[in-house]
Amino acid sequence: LAHDTKLHSRKVAIKIFRQCLYQETLPAKVTSPYIIVLHEMFEEDGKYYLVMEYIEQSLLGKVHQNGTFLWSEAEKIILQTAEGLSCLHNNKIVHGDLKPSNILVKTEENCLTAKLSDFGLSHSCTEEPTIKGGTPLYLPPPQIRQIKAGDVYSLGLTYYFLLTGRSPKIPLNMAQLPRAVPESFVKILSQSAGYHESLFCC
Repeated sequence: LAHDTKLHSRKVAIKIFRQCLYQETLPAKVTSPYIIVLHEMFEEDGKYYLVMEYIEQSLLGKVHQNGTFLWSEAEKIILQTAEGLSCLHNNKIVHGDLKPSNILVKTEENCLTAKLSDFGLSHSCTEEPTIKGGTPLYLPPPQIRQIKAGDVYSLGLTYYFLLTGRSPKIPLNMAQLPRAVPESFVKILSQSAGYHESLFCC
């Protein structure tokens, strides 16, 4: 955490690396209100500094602190993260590590804005990733792990956590979802977190 004195002393987050990680700079290549903003990157004394928008709380922390969201709030987060992911995919970028702790939630005037963050495992859809890994609970099946469909799968599991407060286990127990969740979304969730044929494309 630091203060950017160039821009009205606003709070920013700074990541420091010993080498320039291409995947960490990917947010600079896309423009979306639902992707974390990378303000600046510079090198000094052999270290690389990424200056990013600072958002205090993740979706994981929000659920642990306040419990699950009402459907009216959850729906906004779902639409925002889906739009952010669509922006990445339209730019041929795979996030590669979607999970509740990598979705940050900004609160301004009682309005929530969700932003995708942490691009350490991201890669171009047309290239083999140089770094592999992920969080077991949200890791896609091997067949789709390195393509866009893997992001859809992981985001579906993240939505399940958002709505139930429970860690996802395959197959998902849809009976745990609140009654307020529309049947149409339950169907989408079932497909995104399953082995649906429409997922197996890049």
